[in-house]
Amino acid sequence: MTVTNPDWAPFHVGLVVRDVNAVADAYERTLGVPAWARYEVAFPVVPWDAGATASRLAVALGKAAGTTFKLIQMLEGDCVQSRWLAEHGEGVHHLGLWVPDLRQAMQSMVGGGAIIEWATIRPDGDSVVHLRPGSTAAEILPAMQADRMAYLGLPIGGLTFELCGKAHYDVMLQRTGGDPNAIVTPPPWLLELGWIGPG
Repeated sequence: MTVTNPDWAPFHVGLVVRDVNAVADAYERTLGVPAWARYEVAFPVVPWDAGATASRLAVALGKAAGTTFKLIQMLEGDCVQSRWLAEHGEGVHHLGLWVPDLRQAMQSMVGGGAIIEWATIRPDGDSVVHLRPGSTAAEILPAMQADRMAYLGLPIGGLTFELCGKAHYDVMLQRTGGDPNAIVTPPPWLLELGWIGPG
């Protein structure tokens, strides 16, 4: 199956690091990153991942050379990022992509062999009740929030993809102090929808 997605657009390069502040400082010195949006985020457990625990991450977003960098440091818990760090050490964990239809993008990737590692679940309790360790993609997809974000991994190549839907931009508004354009490059379709004003 060949998947063609002309509306998908690059968002960021995601790196898992041991000290987010030290790496951000190094990127400022060497790449000239002018500013960072720094925040902490709770990473909730997804029901189909039996080994995961509620996690907390420190994140820094910065932009240089036309690229947004997302630095992630584990503060507590067990999740996809902590496992990747334990297995591979510091480095590139994922590529972030903007997608106009998150559920369709996930279906396309799963159809091509990708595995759903994590996704934002709808906030109704019913979604969580019906998911369990071993849940299939067909069970997970209807339970997810269709416009937020998800991590999908490939069984080869060693890279995960973070797919970000339209509502994730609202999250970026909050985390960048109301001016994400200085740090995030929006995809053309998001501009056309009027979600983002001029930078």
